[in-house]
Amino acid sequence: MHFMVGVENFQPLQSQSTLLLKPIGPANRWDRITLGKEVRIYPVKIFLKLCSQKPIKSRLRTMDLITKIKQLQALTEIGIHYAKNDFDLKRYEEMSDLCFSVLAEISDIPESELKEKIIESDGYKTPKVDVRAVVFNDQHEILMVKELIDGLWSLPGGWADIGYSPSEVAVKESREEAGAEVKASRLIGILDKRCHNHPADIYYIYKVFIECTFIGWVGSDHMETSDFGFFSIADLPPLSTPRNTLEQMQMLFDFHHGKVSEPQFD
Repeated sequence: MHFMVGVENFQPLQSQSTLLLKPIGPANRWDRITLGKEVRIYPVKIFLKLCSQKPIKSRLRTMDLITKIKQLQALTEIGIHYAKNDFDLKRYEEMSDLCFSVLAEISDIPESELKEKIIESDGYKTPKVDVRAVVFNDQHEILMVKELIDGLWSLPGGWADIGYSPSEVAVKESREEAGAEVKASRLIGILDKRCHNHPADIYYIYKVFIECTFIGWVGSDHMETSDFGFFSIADLPPLSTPRNTLEQMQMLFDFHHGKVSEPQFD
């Protein structure tokens, strides 16, 4: 699940083809957050416009705050795992609860849901891994799929699955989401999502981009996507920015055309 935060005087309740937004401050004030009673429905395009109007420094401060809370929460999980006495364990658990309370206030996602998605049941807390397949055709167009969750477009891909190598995930996701048979050929980059122009996310994520050779079409069940197609850099569809940004798309085209030859990393 992805969510956006810090949108002027509106707070998103859910991500669908339309977004439910609850006013959380006076319409003419952006610097105070209070509870609101009215619920309005806004199309995605209007929501994204509201996001773009927010001062850049304010947006960056909000995202930086979320990152710091997630770092603190990860440290509390590590503390819980290695705690040697009940006193330390209780303090780490209280700190973890505080982190989730703040995240719930910012995201409007229930604490119980956040804990279910974020907490590691055992072991050292590590980033999640998002693998994306980068597939070009003979016309130098890139393969993209239309996401059911937001109606916007992304590269085929998703969370890395247990039991699959990164290249196997790229091949599997291309087949499942676009019905494309591909062969993984080379690594393009490993990026820290925090370092790029994505909306804030409840997870800490590394993004892996793997170039794949297009072989042909094999059909797809389209459980998570509603459409697919090849696009040029000048004719890209509206992007699902939690998954890929315009800057990343330009990087992929530069890599494909030989302007960049070494894998990119943060």
